[in-house]
Amino acid sequence: MEVEGAIKINGKKMQFKQKSIIKENWWLMSCSFPNLNWARLRTYDDLSAEILDCDGSKYTFSNEEEARYFLMEDEFTQFESLDREDEQ
Repeated sequence: MEVEGAIKINGKKMQFKQKSIIKENWWLMSCSFPNLNWARLRTYDDLSAEILDCDGSKYTFSNEEEARYFLMEDEFTQFESLDREDEQ
């Protein structure tokens, strides 16, 4: 999948380079259980990363490690790491 970005500066539309998504994973905010507050982390082919959170806010990072740190500080847990005890 490719993502193309655009932004308007002084009324002119500037295009950004297309990026291919190389990895995507989902996170849940552990402190808000049983409410399910999700966040999506995407890593692109240039190794930059982007988070889309449950409020619809997007955050960009120069690498995946910074994005993961941001999520963990906000008490998000990677969905794949949840177990049965977390589920209950």
